[in-house]
Formats: sequence, structure tokens, C-alpha cells
Amino acid sequence: MARFSARHNTTLCQSVSSFHSPVCWSFQRRFVATVKFVTDQINVTRDAKGNVIDGDPEHPLEVIDIWTFARNTRSRNPNWTLIETRVPN
Repeated sequence: MARFSARHNTTLCQSVSSFHSPVCWSFQRRFVATVKFVTDQINVTRDAKGNVIDGDPEHPLEVIDIWTFARNTRSRNPNWTLIETRVPN
């Protein structure tokens, strides 16, 4: 389980229910890959005393993210660059 905290806002990603294979294509010397992540998340905001201000700590929500990465096919650099994030329409 991943846990990310910023101030009193906590996001728990309990499971990745689906990881879809990337859709890949080549465009002007760039290789582009799009990946769809489907996760179950609990997003909760608490006050300084730990009381829930927003969200539900008991019920996860399905969250779908679509990330697109690119890499120059002629570069020696093996790293990919995140060029877009979005949610489905």
C-alpha cells in the first residue's frame, strides 16, 4: 500500500485493480506510450486532532488516470518523459 501525505491530507492507494498494457506509437523520432492506471483510493483530509474533515476513510473510490510518456528514439538517454496526464471523459 502506498501512502502519500501533505499537511493533513492523506491518500491511501490500497490496490491497483487494473494496469492496462501501454498503447505505443512512433511520431517524428519520438516513441510515445500511453498507460491507463485503475486504482482504488481512500482520500481523507483530517484536522490537527485527527478528525475527518473531508472524504471517507472506510470506502475506497475507483480512480482512473491516463499517463502518456515519450522518448526520443535517437537519443542515448534511456529515460522517458511524462508529457501528459488526464482522466477519461
